[in-house]
Amino acid sequence: MMIKSLQTGFTLIEMLITIAVLAILIGIGVGSYESLFKSNQLRGSNESIHSLIAYAKSESVKINGQVSVNFAAGANGNWCVGLFQVAGGTETCDCNTANSCAIDGREIKLDGKDFNKVTLVVDSMTNNRVVFDPKRGMPKTGDLLGNVVVKSGTGADESSIKIIVNTIGNITQTCKTGSSSSYAACS
Repeated sequence: MMIKSLQTGFTLIEMLITIAVLAILIGIGVGSYESLFKSNQLRGSNESIHSLIAYAKSESVKINGQVSVNFAAGANGNWCVGLFQVAGGTETCDCNTANSCAIDGREIKLDGKDFNKVTLVVDSMTNNRVVFDPKRGMPKTGDLLGNVVVKSGTGADESSIKIIVNTIGNITQTCKTGSSSSYAACS
């Protein structure tokens, strides 16, 4: 009586082919994931800045005092947006100093380190800030308002979103200036 042994398993060639296919699929997935991550950081930073501006406007009316939104521009997450109640002519806040950006003892700031692939650019604003007056939440008379741009990537891979603040302190438009996702193109 002869006993046949059945051997099951992978041959070396089958295993190498499987590993090669997996490596290709993982390589494709990592590129897609990185693009998605960058897009989400850009969108998140834009929405956070948008919210801080709207909050500052309403807070100025609530506390019956001037509230400033200060933009400290920078690249790759080395930027900050801080809110504070203007008192005694001081119209700056330093995000690196504790309680420098505060209203009624509450520190209110957006740290760019949370969005480390995003760059913040401020265009044409007086002292890189918007100061809201308590009367109707309007920007302080005489200040020049401009745009805030958040962007990520470089060259042909650059995506950017522009936040436009109008003369009554409303954000009139959030638009894309590059290849960013679902925002309308700037006009």
